[in-house]
Amino acid sequence: MLVDDAQFFLSEARAAATPLEQAEGLLDAAFWTLADGGQRSRDALAFVDEADRTLETLAPGTDDDRARVRVVRQRLGELLLELDEPERAVEQLLGCADSRTELDLGTRVGAALLTAHQLFDMPRALEILDETERELPQRACIAALQLSMHARRRDVDGQIEAATRLGARLRCPRQRASALLAAARLLASRGAAHDARVATLCREATTLDDGSSSARELLVCTAERLGRWDVVVSERATLARVRDGAERTRLLYAAAVAASERLGDQSRARELLVEASREASRELSADRTITLWRLAEMQRGGNCSERERLDTLVKLASATWDRARRAEVLVEAAEVCAHAPSDEVVGGDERAVNYCEQALASEPGYLPALQLLGRIARRRGDLSRLVPVYRREVETLAIPERRALRALECSELSLRIGRLAEAEEALGRVLDLDPENPVAYARLAALLRVRQGWWELARRSARQLEHAKDPSTRAALCKTLDALRARGTEYPLDENERSARAELEPCEPVDLTLFASAAHLALRGQGASRRRDALERIAALEGRAGDSRDATERRWARIEA
Repeated sequence: MLVDDAQFFLSEARAAATPLEQAEGLLDAAFWTLADGGQRSRDALAFVDEADRTLETLAPGTDDDRARVRVVRQRLGELLLELDEPERAVEQLLGCADSRTELDLGTRVGAALLTAHQLFDMPRALEILDETERELPQRACIAALQLSMHARRRDVDGQIEAATRLGARLRCPRQRASALLAAARLLASRGAAHDARVATLCREATTLDDGSSSARELLVCTAERLGRWDVVVSERATLARVRDGAERTRLLYAAAVAASERLGDQSRARELLVEASREASRELSADRTITLWRLAEMQRGGNCSERERLDTLVKLASATWDRARRAEVLVEAAEVCAHAPSDEVVGGDERAVNYCEQALASEPGYLPALQLLGRIARRRGDLSRLVPVYRREVETLAIPERRALRALECSELSLRIGRLAEAEEALGRVLDLDPENPVAYARLAALLRVRQGWWELARRSARQLEHAKDPSTRAALCKTLDALRARGTEYPLDENERSARAELEPCEPVDLTLFASAAHLALRGQGASRRRDALERIAALEGRAGDSRDATERRWARIEA
C-alpha cells in the first residue's frame, strides 16, 4: 500500500506543471518510499536528489513562491537528515533561511545544532550562530546556545562574552542576574586583573536580583581585593539579613570588624555588633561569643550607655565557657553596676555584689572580685561584709607580705565590730605569715589575756622568741613565758628558749620570787625528773646554766627558805 502511495506521488511529480510542484511531488514520493522501510532508502535518496536539482533551476519569484521554496527546502533538509546526510541537511536549512524572520531564526538554530551534535563541528556551529546573530540581533536563545557551545569547547573568553550578552537580552530579572553572575565567575577565574569588571557584573546582578546571595558573596571577595571596604561592609550586612543563626552572626561580626579596622567607623561597627548579638542564636556558639567579646571591647571606649554595655557583658558571661574568662566578665559587669549612674542601672551596688559572687562561684578566690566587694563594702560602711572579703583575700593574694597586711586589716575590722574570735584568728594568720610582726603579737597577746588563753599565749610567745633578734625583745618574751608558767601554764622549755636565756645579760635583774613560784608549781606533785628540770630552769633564768648541780640545789634551798 505504501509503495502504491509513493508511485502515485511520483507520477504526480512527473505530470506537474511547474518545477516547484514537481519538487514537492518528488519529496512526497521520497517520504512514502522511506515509510515503506529501509530497503528502499536508495530510491528515496534518488528522489531527494532530483528534487534538489529541480529547486536549483527555479528563478526568483513572488514572495509567496519564496515562502513555498523555504518550506520545500526545510522538508528536503529533514529527509536528508533521515537519510543520514546531515551535511546536506544543514546546507538545505541554511539555504532556506534567507530572510530575517523568527521562522528563519529557528531554521538557523536547527542548522547550528545539527552541525554541533551530528557533525561534531563546533566551530562551524558557532559560525552559523554568529551569522544568525548579525542578521537577527538581540536574540537571547542565540546567546544561550553560544554559551553552551563555548562551554563544551572550554573557551572561557567565549563563555564570558556569551554570558554577558545573554544577561543583557533575557527579560526575566532573575535569569539575567544568573547569566551575569556566570560571566562574573568566569572572569574571576582569570585572575585579579579582571576584578573591576567582576565587581561591575556582580553589582548589576544584585540590582536585578536583590536576593542573589552568590552574587553578593563574589562581590565581597572582589571588593576586598580592590580595597573597597565600604562595599564589603554594606554587602556583608545585606547578606547577613538573608541568613540566620551562626552564619548571620559571623557575617555581621565580619562587617563590624571591617567597619572598625578598615574604615575607622566605630559607630557603624558598634551598630553591627549590637545587631549581631541581638539576632544571634541563643545557643552557645564560638561565633556568638567572639562577637560579644568584640562588642564589649568596643563599648569600653565609650559612646554607648552603661545599660547597653552591661547588657553586652551579661550576655557575654552567659556565652563564655571558660570559668576564668567568665569571672573576668562578671567582675567587669559588676564594675559597671558599681559606678553607673542610678538612672541608667537600677540597684547598682546590689547587682555589683551579685555579679561578684557569681564570679567567685565560677572562679573561687578570684582576686578582682574580692577587691571590688571590699571597695563596695567600704563605700557603704558595711564592715560586717568587709571582714569575710578580707579573709578570702588573705587566702588569695600571692605575696606573703600583702597577705599579712590584709590579715592585720581584717583583725582591725573584726575588733571594731566586736568579733574578738575572728580578730584573734586573723592575728594568728598574720603571725603565721610574718612571725616577726610585733604589732600583731602585741594585739594577739592582749586578746589572749582577755579570754585567758594562757597556753596559746605561751605557744605564741615561744614561737615569737624563735624569730626575735633584738635582745631586749627576747628578754621580754622570756619574762612573759615565766609569768605564764607562774600562773600554772605547763608549757615545756625547749632548746630555743634555753639558748635565749643563756644569752641574757648577767646584769639584767631577775625576779627570783617569780622564778621560785614557777618552780614550786612545776614541782608540785611531780617526780625527781620534773624537779631537776625546774632546777635547771632556775639556773638558766639566773644566767648560770653552766653551774654545778650542787650550787643549783643550794640556790633552790635558799629560795625556798
